[in-house]
Amino acid sequence: MALIEITKREREVLADMCYWLQNYIDYFGDEVSADGDETDAQRFGKMLPVLKGLLTKKESKPKVKKVCVEREYKDYNDIIDLIDRNQSLKGYIYTSVRMARESIKPLYKYCVCDGGLLDDCCWVTDDIGRAMEFGVSQAKSRNRMYNVLSIKKCQDGSYKTFIDGVCDTSGYSESSGGTRDYLHFDYIAQRYGYDNIKKIE
Repeated sequence: MALIEITKREREVLADMCYWLQNYIDYFGDEVSADGDETDAQRFGKMLPVLKGLLTKKESKPKVKKVCVEREYKDYNDIIDLIDRNQSLKGYIYTSVRMARESIKPLYKYCVCDGGLLDDCCWVTDDIGRAMEFGVSQAKSRNRMYNVLSIKKCQDGSYKTFIDGVCDTSGYSESSGGTRDYLHFDYIAQRYGYDNIKKIE
């Protein structure tokens, strides 16, 4: 059976993806989840051979002749065009990048931000007491509600925020019904911009 024909540039892009995923698997491969579920690295380890197989996969219907048109990729926009034309590849890259970002461990345990994510920045600290005090001071000075969030690692390896309490002009109150699931820390960081995450002094 004949090999599927792909361009040299497409093969290079796939090879680069395989290389990146292999490094991710090697780096996080020894991690063990607390609940015994598979980690992202273990799941990627199962998917990587399939992706590598695209480079040498044989046609399932040898009677159908595939026409290969060689295209020269010259710049970044050409690569974007290649990805846009292949929705499966586009989805896989987006999911892989998002999961990788969400799995980066933040440097701090707590985060303070306004309830609508409308401020110019958010604040981080390792001290829950300082987080509560700061949240109340912000709420009183800006007449706006602020959330005190704890940052925790989830079963899927991502780091998510949980609402521990709410600060308003009357003070701090614990979250009704216990700690509530909120947003991934990476989403909040992207919303404000990584340069606008400030440490509470």
